[in-house]
Amino acid sequence: MSLPIFFFFVLLAVPTHQASELITQTCDKTSYKDLCNSALGSANAADVHSLAKSALEATTLQGGAVTKKIAELMMSKAADVVQKLTDCSERYNVAMDKIKFATAALEAKVFSDVNVGITTAMTETQSCEDGFKGASPMTADNTKFSQLCSISLSIAELAKN
Repeated sequence: MSLPIFFFFVLLAVPTHQASELITQTCDKTSYKDLCNSALGSANAADVHSLAKSALEATTLQGGAVTKKIAELMMSKAADVVQKLTDCSERYNVAMDKIKFATAALEAKVFSDVNVGITTAMTETQSCEDGFKGASPMTADNTKFSQLCSISLSIAELAKN
């Protein structure tokens, strides 16, 4: 009996027990264990290096979602807030470029560049938050992105050992 192709792909997306154990053990070494397990829970990573890549992919997805939210918010906010959101959009563009840079550096195993890329992305998004000088419609999104960056950085550090 042959399985339908759909079933085959679903099986590939389910992490093995070994991958699940790796995720749990690795996430326990990060500052944001729950977010780490949530973001990487379905990763089918064979080792810490591939898990670091999955963490950067999760960070990239969050950055894309934030960029989309910024564009949506810009349509419904006052001019002064739109200017701050425009600044945030530019900062997220830089942050996303830095995450791409970090991902390429991870592939090349140039861990100092991974560190530079991720920390620069974190700084950019903190600058987005700081631009509001008070109540920000971006706080939750900036926090989650920054936490995913922190998780990526922690796992990349583990991968170099």
